[in-house]
Amino acid sequence: MNKDGQFNVPIGTKTNVVTSEDDFELIATRLKRCRLLSFDFERVIDFACRDDLVYVDPPYTINHSDNGFTKYNEKLFEWEDQIRLRDALVRAKARGAKVLISNAHHQSIRELYDGLFSLVELSRYSVISGNNSGRKAGKEYLILGV
Repeated sequence: MNKDGQFNVPIGTKTNVVTSEDDFELIATRLKRCRLLSFDFERVIDFACRDDLVYVDPPYTINHSDNGFTKYNEKLFEWEDQIRLRDALVRAKARGAKVLISNAHHQSIRELYDGLFSLVELSRYSVISGNNSGRKAGKEYLILGV
């Protein structure tokens, strides 16, 4: 979302995005057993039970100054939200849920999760950016609680 709270994903240029591996009947069958929720993240995570998988990819921390998106995060996902997220994930893990988080490679995130979850440093290449200078190699944390 952008700073006005609106989606900012472009339509794109591809005319055919369905591949031979897509099996929409199988996906539809599996989705019939799913329950889709639209609540604050903390309330949704609090539904997680033993052996559920909780994957979260929150906006990178506002304490992380070199990701180019801090102007969006300051109002939409504050540091207090990072703390609420961590606490909700700790509760889910205690109930037996498996937890997987991707987040910024930043000291504040390391300190937030260290000792509670396993942190794995990943190198990745960012290929999606409106600006060529934003398409570069970077690091992030994969945070595991199993």
